[in-house]
Amino acid sequence: MNDDHALARVLEPLYESILDPDRLDDFTLQLSQTTRSHLTGILGHDVACGRGSVARLHGADPVQVATELQSLDLHVDPWVSRATPHLATGRVFDTEDLLPIAKMRRTDAYNAYYRVFGVEQQVAAVGHYDGVNSMTLSICRDDRHRLFDDNELGLFKRVVPHWVNAYAIMRRLDLLQRRVDSLEMALEQSPMAMFTLSANRKLLRA
Repeated sequence: MNDDHALARVLEPLYESILDPDRLDDFTLQLSQTTRSHLTGILGHDVACGRGSVARLHGADPVQVATELQSLDLHVDPWVSRATPHLATGRVFDTEDLLPIAKMRRTDAYNAYYRVFGVEQQVAAVGHYDGVNSMTLSICRDDRHRLFDDNELGLFKRVVPHWVNAYAIMRRLDLLQRRVDSLEMALEQSPMAMFTLSANRKLLRA
């Protein structure tokens, strides 16, 4: 595998998703193929409530995964609870470093959720964390005898700074769009005459 070509294939839909969010599906597909991950997704974590959510997912039914997540208390999930104190934008977590799968498989959290989707290893990169909520990009392996190798982990780690950058731009654009929407709503509901002029004082809107 040519790492540069593989990286380019993954990053193209990621950056295109800034203006076309549906391209995130192509991004997770490409990342799944290049890392040979059976599940690849973008997941949210409400730290205070200990609840997870699904933004994008490749490899399983997003509705089913979201439903299973809703019943899972992440406060008692050994993988998540051990990672939470160290959450930070850009941080990468490997579940093998948090709690090896041989021990994780004996927990209630594994049997209630991870076993359902065949997750034996998960590597996650935090795209955003504000002290309350996090958004992570995750790749998962379903073979306990073959964990992610150095090449696959290396490519994923090269994607991480781009993922952080792209997600920050998406958040900024979303904030600007909401401000524009609020301004337009205020103009429409204003009881007085208002005009929007261009730089050369031509009437744009009344």
